[in-house]
Amino acid sequence: MGFGGVGLGLPAWVVVGLGLPARVWWVWVVAVGFGGVGLGLPAWVVVGLGLPARVWWVWVVAVGFGGVGLGLPAWVVVGLGLPAQCPKHNSYLGSGKGQPLKPQELGPAEKEMETGTSKEDPRTTHHAKNEAENHLRLSESSISKVSKLYLMASETSGVPIPSQASLPLQDRVAIVTGASRGIGRAIALHLASLGAKLVINYTSNSTQADLVATEINSNSSSPNTPRAITLRADVSDPTQVKSLFDKAEETFNLPVHILVNSAGAIDSKLPTIANTSVEDFDNVFSVNARGSFLCCREAANRVKRGGGGRIILLSSSLVGALKPGYAAYAASKAAVETMTKILAKELKGTGITANCVAPGPIATDLFFAGKTEEQVKRVIEECPHNRLGETKDVAPVVGFLATDASEWVNGQVIRVNGGYV
Repeated sequence: MGFGGVGLGLPAWVVVGLGLPARVWWVWVVAVGFGGVGLGLPAWVVVGLGLPARVWWVWVVAVGFGGVGLGLPAWVVVGLGLPAQCPKHNSYLGSGKGQPLKPQELGPAEKEMETGTSKEDPRTTHHAKNEAENHLRLSESSISKVSKLYLMASETSGVPIPSQASLPLQDRVAIVTGASRGIGRAIALHLASLGAKLVINYTSNSTQADLVATEINSNSSSPNTPRAITLRADVSDPTQVKSLFDKAEETFNLPVHILVNSAGAIDSKLPTIANTSVEDFDNVFSVNARGSFLCCREAANRVKRGGGGRIILLSSSLVGALKPGYAAYAASKAAVETMTKILAKELKGTGITANCVAPGPIATDLFFAGKTEEQVKRVIEECPHNRLGETKDVAPVVGFLATDASEWVNGQVIRVNGGYV
């Protein structure tokens, strides 16, 4: 603020950025005040004498006919990091319209310097090079301290990358319920590919469960030491759930580290609430809600023995979609989601996380049960990707939640549905 008005100096790129080399010390900064137009201090006072870029608070004094004012801050002049004595870098400055400025036409002497044919004293050239490097270093120092601290934290707080000789779940024991087919099968195979030792749980289809275990063991580097076993257990029976964990620890001589509760039931008749029998309602809740509760209870007491672990339950995106005909199923899965969120808080300090994965319409036997071709087509039309999901779309999400990389994900419901809900 001057006696007659306010004076502003032109920005640095007008002084140097458009090709006026800093060595032309006689370039002046124009000062425009309310009281008139005058000349500010010469440009070399700003950049020619080498005010360091880190002194961002230095202002250019503008003296106009109408008074004395303050010009643009020095960081506008030099803080952008362009060394004052390197006019060839002007082409990297923007023109304000998304286009780089053309470099200033060089004279004969400057061309000699540009092409390296100058006959100047090499000591002078060496000195100029050192000065340019110093300017670059000063420009780099203009990064804020906050940014530097943030970058340092980002570089040092990342998840450790395992060596090529190890896998994320190397030799960790995982129980996957309902793993003989569908999503459960895909999850078991994926966890095995990450190095886990698997307990393939099933209720009735032993043949399919054996095929899953055989596939895992055939890919094992130690054929004499099975990496997967099959165990029959009804997740709605507390005695059988306890036996499931006992057998897992006995077989692998390790505490269970991961539980994935994938077992589920649905009323394939898809009845309205008015037409749902008590028996069918109880059956759905017995497997989905009661089964999840029993598995979570056992896991909460067993997994902590290993000093941390992962509890992952499968819910459904139908909890959000609220489709007619799915009242019992959606309500049972809503109970699963609620239990998971509470469990995550109750396990505070144990190193165990609890999360839900809620798949959308996935092409499995459970999905197709009771649906006509027309009903399936309508579901597909509701999906943004215009297709049903596949088990391979779900398994990697569960795999991530089972690893150490997911430690900061806890008490969450992750919908894997392609935008269905």
